[in-house]
Amino acid sequence: MKERDPAGRSLFFTELRKMMPGYLFILPAVFLISIFVFLPIIASLFLSFTQYNVLQPPKWVGLNNYYRLIFEDRLFWIAVRNTVLYVVGTVPLCVMISLLLAVWVDSVKIRFMKYLFRTVYFLPTITAIVAISVVWKWLYAGGTMG
Repeated sequence: MKERDPAGRSLFFTELRKMMPGYLFILPAVFLISIFVFLPIIASLFLSFTQYNVLQPPKWVGLNNYYRLIFEDRLFWIAVRNTVLYVVGTVPLCVMISLLLAVWVDSVKIRFMKYLFRTVYFLPTITAIVAISVVWKWLYAGGTMG
């Protein structure tokens, strides 16, 4: 037997009615994400199965593009090897250096120095925001440089 609220309505619809404003608030974001993220992904996937140039309509070739990429394109495997070497060489090194710096900053006994280091590490984030703010202020000033 379905659960019902005191008014006799199904609890599912009662909960749905409570959540409806939230769904309506996220609807524009979902719509924009669908247009600017999901549609290009789907279009790229479709075009990857076609022979395509801008002047002619796409011609369906199926998996032929992937076959040529894997078995005939030497540059693809060079790019894969370079990517793997870069990731294997860079990611662990960056993680280790970051972890060592974080432990070192946290172990500093002088309180002022700890806060100074934290500020210096966080400063690039703040300066980017300030620089963007100044540029937008300049753009909106309209020649007055207010």
